[in-house]
Amino acid sequence: MKFIEKEFKIDLIGLLELVFRARHDQNIKMAELFSRHTGAAAPSWMTATTRDVDMLHLFLKGQRILGGFARQLARGRKKDKLLRYLRDGGDIDCFYASADGARNSVGFFADRGIITQESVSGICQNYGGSLTGMKIQIVEKITGSTAELFETFDLVNSMFEARFSTTGNTVYVRAPQIAWDAEANNNIVIARNNTPLLIPRVWKYNQMQRLKITPQVEESMGKNIYGLLGPVELWDNPMMEHWKKTSDILDICRRRIDILPTGHLPLFVGKWLELRKNTPYGPSYRVDIAIEEIQNRIKI
Repeated sequence: MKFIEKEFKIDLIGLLELVFRARHDQNIKMAELFSRHTGAAAPSWMTATTRDVDMLHLFLKGQRILGGFARQLARGRKKDKLLRYLRDGGDIDCFYASADGARNSVGFFADRGIITQESVSGICQNYGGSLTGMKIQIVEKITGSTAELFETFDLVNSMFEARFSTTGNTVYVRAPQIAWDAEANNNIVIARNNTPLLIPRVWKYNQMQRLKITPQVEESMGKNIYGLLGPVELWDNPMMEHWKKTSDILDICRRRIDILPTGHLPLFVGKWLELRKNTPYGPSYRVDIAIEEIQNRIKI
């Protein structure tokens, strides 16, 4: 896989200060409530200080960042845009050549008294979240070279790698030409359709990043839906070894029903039933969400 690298100026310290300042006042109030009701000291991330900024500045300068945040850096985003991305739930995903690299990163936080949390997918450890204004994911279970890691990605749009300079004033971003082309065309491009979280990612890039859903994307979502409704563990995807399958698997599609291809909605008939009332004390009636969505689209 051939990569094209570009260089961008960035004020990493300034960005981190913005992130923590945006949450500081609210976090202090939450820390006071926490201590008042539990009698215990509030967790460190509720009381962010300059030390936290310095710590994360040191941490991020040594990381290989892949995915959505690297893509934002590749677009030359200024601090306010990067702050918005992080506040809207965007992650900073750190990947490693081996499991030792991930363990060292977990140890970096542990040495400072910070315990990371296992992610829902089971493949990474998380630092931070809504209380810090940012979330860092330390990916433990999927390791390798950047080219090898990109082979596991479902969206070409995520195939960006970023590394900060030792000063944190420059970021070097590289990606295959197809990823740069996807950005230039403002299109979502699917690399593989056998991942359990493909539809949420398509939804995010379409609804939040305003990238277009093409016929190729709709076809890939259709194949993905067949996989979700079948034995997920049999998909030819190394990630599935670590995927924690739950009863929420159908909700992955239900919560993003607005982007599902119309031709595949009949597959969900009878699977999404909801009880409703027209008035608080009136009789209940059952609605099939898939049929309702099909009817709404026909009306349009």
